[in-house]
Amino acid sequence: MADRDTPHWLLDIREWRLYEYAQLDPENRQIEYGIVSYTWGMWRDTTQSAAGKPENVRWDVPFVQDLPLTEAREVMLSMNMQYVWWDWMCVPQRSERNPLTPDEIRLAGEEIAKQINIEAVRYCVKRIQEEEPWLTSGWTLQEGVLLPNTPLLDRRGNRLRFGEFLRDNAVVSSISASINRLAEDIAKSFVYISWQDYSTESPPPGLARILEFIAAAPENGVFLATFLADLLRTGLVGYTKNAPLFILSGRVSRRFACPEDHYWALLGAMEITVANPWYNDGRGIGPVIAAFFGALLERHQWRLFLMAKMDQRAEWHNRGWSERISEGHALPLEIYLGTVTLFTDLPQITLDGPDALLLKPLKSEDPGKKPKIIFIDKDQPLYTRRHHQSTYMNGFIHIDAVEHDSYTNSIFLPIANVEPLDDIDKKDKKTSPWQKVRKDYRCIEIEHLAESSGRFLGVADVWAGEAGEQGKPVTKELFYLIDFDDYKLF
Repeated sequence: MADRDTPHWLLDIREWRLYEYAQLDPENRQIEYGIVSYTWGMWRDTTQSAAGKPENVRWDVPFVQDLPLTEAREVMLSMNMQYVWWDWMCVPQRSERNPLTPDEIRLAGEEIAKQINIEAVRYCVKRIQEEEPWLTSGWTLQEGVLLPNTPLLDRRGNRLRFGEFLRDNAVVSSISASINRLAEDIAKSFVYISWQDYSTESPPPGLARILEFIAAAPENGVFLATFLADLLRTGLVGYTKNAPLFILSGRVSRRFACPEDHYWALLGAMEITVANPWYNDGRGIGPVIAAFFGALLERHQWRLFLMAKMDQRAEWHNRGWSERISEGHALPLEIYLGTVTLFTDLPQITLDGPDALLLKPLKSEDPGKKPKIIFIDKDQPLYTRRHHQSTYMNGFIHIDAVEHDSYTNSIFLPIANVEPLDDIDKKDKKTSPWQKVRKDYRCIEIEHLAESSGRFLGVADVWAGEAGEQGKPVTKELFYLIDFDDYKLF
């Protein structure tokens, strides 16, 4: 993404001609220009191009009845401006009548990135982390989670203002409101892309610009996923209780007075208790992490494992489960999935040595029935969507597109429900006349190794190979199943 600080094009209102910024400002003096956002897109006619568009605008300018470009130009001339950045002129517009070139698609993506203020947000977050002690302290991360409605005051004791026209009193949760919205919209865009070939639904509202940016060039998706990962590590996203992976990821960028406080300072935010937390007892940090993780596991169970598969696995394999979770480098997948409503009958998890988790089924209500852990078995045709984290320490999350395949090594433990997949031919997008859908479970994918043990491969969404009727609940009978008395997870 080149030229992030300046527009690629500017419109000369007086000449009614589009120029590349470099033509107008070859010495990089940063000329002044106005910004115009033509907000009447809801009334545009996509079958026509507006009359009287400026010279050098190769793409179609959307037509809006009763809002001619000549009137808009007259208004801007009355403001004594020569150059403006006008979104419909300075961002290449897609149309079936006049398709964009690959280079124009790429440039459109770059201009859209400037519109959604990605670099501005990145700069603000960097300044916050460098200059604002309250937002870089590990202890205040906990305070924010526990006391989100605490008023914010300036140094003179006056209430800080927040919101449209600064009418509202700011509280701690106000700090993260806009960042949360941006993070959620980016994540929703990636999820939509992952299953758009198997869905008849339109994109969620407000995502059009982000989707255009991602589609403009292959590197844009990586750029945006990395940006989202950076936001998650600020501690300003998912700033709530019962969100352990969000809090742990946010802890990574915070400052602490001593190593033990990387863990003890979060006990309240995590809603856990460790008896008599200790400091400098000569045993090192290992026992601290073990005690912290033990309390985490008892309190949060499966919510600790709503994470992606690690693609570069060396750093992951070199750590036991206590470190993998407690260090906070595994990013929270719930930013993409939304809040996951876990099944209430999931197996109980306990730590079985440093490297293994032991899964045991809950006791059956039927005393004559031995409880089992039920998995979706391997070697059957399934539709799946997998999630990956590129690296353990500083990685970003990538979501695979939904694919149809059979898996020879993986079994899947259902942990929650998820939206069904439309039973359509992805080539012609025609919905089945019976309105059937493929039913789905959100699962933990496991590389099955031996009789009752396997390797954790993160969260995967699994749809049945056979379609079922719309509106009926998903049942495990749609899948081939396998069960175990207990299971060990590495």
